[in-house]
Amino acid sequence: MILGSGIHEGLLLKPVIYPWAYDLYNQAVANTWFPNEIQLDEDLADFSRMTPDEHHALTHLMSYFNPNELLVNKALAFGVYPYVNAAECHLYLAKQMWEEANHCMAFEYVLETSRSTATRPTAPTSTSRRWPARSPSRWPSSSG
Repeated sequence: MILGSGIHEGLLLKPVIYPWAYDLYNQAVANTWFPNEIQLDEDLADFSRMTPDEHHALTHLMSYFNPNELLVNKALAFGVYPYVNAAECHLYLAKQMWEEANHCMAFEYVLETSRSTATRPTAPTSTSRRWPARSPSRWPSSSG
């Protein structure tokens, strides 16, 4: 049974009861990416050509994505995960929750990298797993 209390059952991965869920988990793992490995050079060049109003609109819109990604994460964690019994479904849901957090970090990465274009003209290389230095202010101010 795929749904239930999620506590007493689903403690063993094998035998897999729902192969589709296990396949989705493996596909998600194969598609793993990291925001700081994405080159933003062209995006930063486009960003620098925006008008102040375009810049303001884009940064404000992007700043709203972060809390919404975290809301999706909480909905999965508290509204779905506790009621699923199958271990392979737990694997997939856990990977999806990680993806939501990764999306949040991707929006943060773009916002913060675009703020530092004056001091840091290029994004980190794909061999770097370290985040570039960030300004203390993360979110656009309401005054623009």
